[in-house]
Amino acid sequence: MIAVSAGGVPVVSVLARDPFDLGKSQKWLDKVGTTTVEAGGLVADSGRNEVILDNLQARDVRATMEMKPDQQGGILVRYQDPNNYVLAFHERVDGNWGGTCAPVPVGPITATRVRLTVELIGNQLSVILEDGPS
Repeated sequence: MIAVSAGGVPVVSVLARDPFDLGKSQKWLDKVGTTTVEAGGLVADSGRNEVILDNLQARDVRATMEMKPDQQGGILVRYQDPNNYVLAFHERVDGNWGGTCAPVPVGPITATRVRLTVELIGNQLSVILEDGPS
């Protein structure tokens, strides 16, 4: 599930929410690679994927996604094109899924799901990785 809200803390309004229970919505635009929906989640069909919410422009946002801990996934913010964006990314290091920029090691993940949250308020970026949904 992916949710995007605006207004900083506290959340003022939800701009997009998608549990992917009805397939892939037209609002998701594959910029690099292709994706499909499987088992209530957006799944990459390619080695590299960049998917954006089409026509979403907002300031002071929080974006959250949930995934299995052995999956890789991320949240793009300030996307301009395939060479200009900010990416918060979760990947399994032992799986050798490619290089990372400024990696931050985390302790063992014991949950069956993880939540990645990115909050961008003005020029301040915060990234949180949590065990399991709340």
